[in-house]
Amino acid sequence: MNKILFIAVLLSQVFLSTSALAKSQSDQGSQPVSAESKAVRYVNINTASVAELRVLPGIGIKKAQAIVAHRTDRGNFRKKEELTQVKGINVKLLAKIESHIRVK
Repeated sequence: MNKILFIAVLLSQVFLSTSALAKSQSDQGSQPVSAESKAVRYVNINTASVAELRVLPGIGIKKAQAIVAHRTDRGNFRKKEELTQVKGINVKLLAKIESHIRVK
């Protein structure tokens, strides 16, 4: 009788841990992906919208709007380094995003 009870408890523990693991894995698949966790390909800073610029690391809505406003007022960027003329973008931030941007 004790052996049957032991086996029943053991099987219930295995079942509970398996179902908990399955739930945990299914919950992970349904988590929303933030903009920061998405892989950034390349963003053309001369054609990108505010939303497209926001996927760059360190670029929020204000900086993205400033980039678009600067581009609208002064024309296209000729080289990446000109981004430092935009308010809020310094050399350190440029270095952070430089591999993700293009100027075409």
